[in-house]
Amino acid sequence: AAIGGTGRTEAIGGTGRAEASMLLAGQLESVDLEKSTLTILGQSLRTTGARTVAVGENIAVFGRVDTAGNIVVAHMVRFADGYVPGASRVTVTGKVTAIDAQRGIVAIGRQSVDFTALLAAGAPNFAVGKVVTISGIQPVSGGIIIASD
Repeated sequence: AAIGGTGRTEAIGGTGRAEASMLLAGQLESVDLEKSTLTILGQSLRTTGARTVAVGENIAVFGRVDTAGNIVVAHMVRFADGYVPGASRVTVTGKVTAIDAQRGIVAIGRQSVDFTALLAAGAPNFAVGKVVTISGIQPVSGGIIIASD
């Protein structure tokens, strides 16, 4: 079911823009109805669809990243399968806020990602302030993501 919206009749709210890439996929961590914000994988985003989702749901967010590095939601989709820590694949997009090269950890917003599995293909091109997208698994709900690509 589509939530959020692109202006089509099956969606609610959104930007009305056609361009949209999947930017986040994972468990909905929190909802702030007063501010109309959601948090998924440590990334807070503003959406008109905040009232239509519940904490714990497995959600994909489609949209774009603006020049400031903020996610602009076009629409969201609720996955039929529930989120399973350590088994469900997650995707996070956002600005790199910190890099610990010795430990192989990068922070994307408030979400920590272990990128050591990516080192076999060469050093990732991370830089603080750069917008990146990383996929992997999250062994513990709300915990570190283990990157796979």
